[in-house]
Amino acid sequence: MAKLQVAIIGASGIGKNHAKWFDKHGCTVSSFLGSTPASVQRTETLLADDYGIRAKGFWVLGELLEQPLDIVCVASPPALHYPHVKACLAANLSVLCEKPLVYDVALESAQMVAQANGLVVLAENRKVLLGTQMQYAVVAEHLLEMVEHEPLQRFEMIMETKNLKPGRDYEQIWIELAPHPLSVLQQLGGPHAHIENISCEIARLETTATFRMISHRADPIEVHITARCAPETKVPLRQFKLNDCNIDYFGRNDEFGQFHSYLVKDGKEEELPDFVDLLVKNFVDACQGLTPLKVSGAMGAQNVAWMLEILDVGKTASQ
Repeated sequence: MAKLQVAIIGASGIGKNHAKWFDKHGCTVSSFLGSTPASVQRTETLLADDYGIRAKGFWVLGELLEQPLDIVCVASPPALHYPHVKACLAANLSVLCEKPLVYDVALESAQMVAQANGLVVLAENRKVLLGTQMQYAVVAEHLLEMVEHEPLQRFEMIMETKNLKPGRDYEQIWIELAPHPLSVLQQLGGPHAHIENISCEIARLETTATFRMISHRADPIEVHITARCAPETKVPLRQFKLNDCNIDYFGRNDEFGQFHSYLVKDGKEEELPDFVDLLVKNFVDACQGLTPLKVSGAMGAQNVAWMLEILDVGKTASQ
C-alpha cells in the first residue's frame, strides 16, 4: 500500500508531535504550513533535527494544497481551525483537526456550532474523512473495563494545566481542557446522547460544571467536570472518577525515552501508548479503509455544541 502523504498546519507548535506520530505510522510527512518565510525555515530545521522529518514548508495555504496530499493535520490556533479545515476538505483531503473543531471568541455560540456542523456536511459531500483530535476518547471503553463494566451512574473528571499564559482566563482554560472529558462522555453515551440540567460556576482560573447525560445505551449519568489552571502544582492532576472508582492519568518517558500514558487504579499502574499515538494510528488506518474512525468530525461538532452550551450557562449565571 502506497504511503499516505501528510501535511501539517501548525508544525512549529503542537503539530510537530502529530508529525512524529504520522511518521511512526507509515505516512510521509511531506509538507507543512508556516506563517512567514522565517518561521518556515525554523520549522524545517526543527522537524529535521528533532524528528528526522524532511518536509517542505509553505506560508501560503493555496500553494500547500497544490501538493500531492492525502491528509492534512490542522494544529493551528483555534480561531483558524474553521478556515483551514474548510479549505482542506474543499480540496478533497481528509483532515485530522486539533480540538476544539471550531472556536472563535469573536463569534456567537450558534455561529460556531453552525460552522462545525457545516464542516461535517462538507466532509460527507466530498467523501473524505474528518477527525477531531480528542485523544482521551480512544480509551473510554478501556476505562469501563477498569471498573468491570459496572453500570455507570456518576462520571467525574478533573483536568488541570500549569500553563498560565498572559491574558489567559477561565474561557481559554475551559476551551482547552473541557473537550477531553466531554469526548469521553460522548464515547460512553453514543451519538444520540444529550445533556440537561446544566449548572456551571466560573472563577478566574477554574470552571466547574455539573449536568446529566441522557443516552439510550444506559441510565442517565450524573456528571461533574472541573477545568482549572494550577500554575504552582508540580504535576497537573488528570483524574477520572467512575462511580466510586478513582483512575489517575499521567504521562512520562519510559527507560528508552518513549512517551507513554499511564492509568493508575488502587495504586496499580498500567502502561499504554500515548493517547495521541493511538488516535493518529486509528485515523491513518481509517483513511486506508482498515478500521472505522473512532473520533469523527461529527463527534467534534457535538463536542463544540456541549462545550459552548455549558460555558454559556456559566456566563449567564455569573452576570
